[in-house]
Amino acid sequence: MKCIGTFEENRIVVELFSIDNDLVSYFRNLKGYSKKSDNTFTFANTVDTVEALMDKDIRIQGMHKNKLPKIKFSAPFNKVMYPFQKKGVLKMFKFKKKVLLADDMGLGKTIQTIAFLSTRKKHLPVLVMCPATLKWNWYDEFQKWWPKEISIHIMSGTKREAIPNVEVVIVNYDILHKRMSDIMAIEYSTVVLDECHYIKNIKAKRTKAAMFISKRIKNILALSGTPIENRPVEFFNVLNLLSPQKFPKLFPYAVRYCAAKRTRFGWDMSGSSHTLELNKILLDSLMIRRTKENVLKELPDKVISVVSMDVDNRNEYNEAEEDLVQWLMQESPEKAMKASKVEQLAKYNYLLQLSAQGKMNNVFNWVDDFLETGNKLVLFAHNKFVIQALYERYKEKAVKIDGSVSMNKRKEAVHSFQNNENVKLFIGNLKAAGVGITLTAANYVGILQFPFVPALVRQAIDRVHRITQNKKGFVYYFVAKNTMEEDILKILDNKIKILTQILDGKQVDVNDLVTELMKSLTERIRL
Repeated sequence: MKCIGTFEENRIVVELFSIDNDLVSYFRNLKGYSKKSDNTFTFANTVDTVEALMDKDIRIQGMHKNKLPKIKFSAPFNKVMYPFQKKGVLKMFKFKKKVLLADDMGLGKTIQTIAFLSTRKKHLPVLVMCPATLKWNWYDEFQKWWPKEISIHIMSGTKREAIPNVEVVIVNYDILHKRMSDIMAIEYSTVVLDECHYIKNIKAKRTKAAMFISKRIKNILALSGTPIENRPVEFFNVLNLLSPQKFPKLFPYAVRYCAAKRTRFGWDMSGSSHTLELNKILLDSLMIRRTKENVLKELPDKVISVVSMDVDNRNEYNEAEEDLVQWLMQESPEKAMKASKVEQLAKYNYLLQLSAQGKMNNVFNWVDDFLETGNKLVLFAHNKFVIQALYERYKEKAVKIDGSVSMNKRKEAVHSFQNNENVKLFIGNLKAAGVGITLTAANYVGILQFPFVPALVRQAIDRVHRITQNKKGFVYYFVAKNTMEEDILKILDNKIKILTQILDGKQVDVNDLVTELMKSLTERIRL
């Protein structure tokens, strides 16, 4: 070791153990440079300075004691990020180039990651690996929060086109092995592994591809809300990527932290052991972990997120939408406007049914991932086929209430969800289950379809988020990308600001919404 750095008030002090002229020249270019003696130098305590010193392998004492460098957040982030999220970004710099961001679900891992990436041009280009259900989410979040225009490419598993020269490339795990040559043709500065437990199985093609690609990228940001102390073995591949020195081999890791034991079928590594020790090692060296309980006071009553999803019946949907547009334009938009609301609603509802059908596989994947967290979830929809499809898939751990369920069965379903730990999912019709029941065993709720009456959405959410409840509510709106669902969401948002509140406490007229939907659709098609 040639030198060591320490924190001293708002300065960083570096003491050389032996004179190194090249290092001294390097120091002169750092912010706030000052020479105290021939071998002692001070600098401003900023992220730039800390990064620059750490790039020269200068260890700065006290980093583990929450003495974090200062950073000036750009306007989008400074206004919307909570204090714990800003601190999370600072801790990313503390851990230099490789970080596991393991905050609870709903605490904003995506915005923290984007805020961190936006602070330095050298973090680009970025490769984002994620589940297929989250590709559009990342696209939308980059577009929403990046301080200026940013170029983004979403990779497809069906098209073998070359990746354009962009700042962000988004790809889902399951097509990594198919597109290896295209991906490796670009030299990335940062890779983001969202829901990084997806690469837990070293034998899986996606894991091998993700590991191969990531090991060749300098900055690695791994994201997961799944508690590592419950399933340590699932995180070995990620920990090996982030810190191969501390976690070089699976077997010693499994023996120490996974309670590995030999059985007649081979080694069982599904347990956990020495979790406090593992937790301390990770928190000191590479992991940022906050639970909802840690930051409860900073959160609003309800945290609302939009989950954009692609549809797998795109051609069928587009054809139906084109037919609707032809109907609107066959004589004149003005005449179509005068058509009966019943006729309009029938045509719109058909499109909405197609969009719901098209996103169901992605909804299933999202719910599968959610249930891995062990939390309870409430889902609302209004089409019978959506509710039934969900119930058929999850009936071993779910209850449902729709128009066909008797009053006694309703009470049984609610009681089971509220009191049975094995029942993790409540599936309800927005009208039949949106009023008169209490579902406070959960604080996560998802809205799968959007009615023309926004009060139904608010009432449904209130089944989970009661006035007397001290838990924060996390609300997810599942929206089919590039469909009429986006138009409805936009209209509702304009009407009521936030979908869970009626503007000025007034009911929005369904006729107004239908009329505005026609205008919105017509404008979108014209563009």
